Amino acid sequence: MKISLLLTTAALSLAPTTSAWRVYFYQLKDGEGPSITASGPGSTGAACHSVGSLNNKISSVRWYSDNSQTNPTTKCCLSMYQGTGCTGTYWGQNWCGNRFADTSNFGADNQISSYRTDCHPI
Repeated sequence: MKISLLLTTAALSLAPTTSAWRVYFYQLKDGEGPSITASGPGSTGAACHSVGSLNNKISSVRWYSDNSQTNPTTKCCLSMYQGTGCTGTYWGQNWCGNRFADTSNFGADNQISSYRTDCHPI
């Protein structure tokens, strides 16, 4: 019994973590330069996130709104903000599908401080 429990615990600890959404923030245009990556499980609801070391330094963004392989029941939307805590200028961007863009295309070059994910069942 103890061996079975030990093997089950070991198998669970080695299981890959799945994510529904993934975002890449790049310091330079065209997905170049230093970057940060974040992902989430896609639980329904909304959450605000910090861009960390790239605060006010982001020039391009790549967004994956869902992962049909690991989480086929959830899709997430991304919105970016000038202020921390998802406050301030919003630029009217609400990405609900996979997308890549230079932030200068919507007037946000080197101005993003936080972003919000809003996930819903599909």
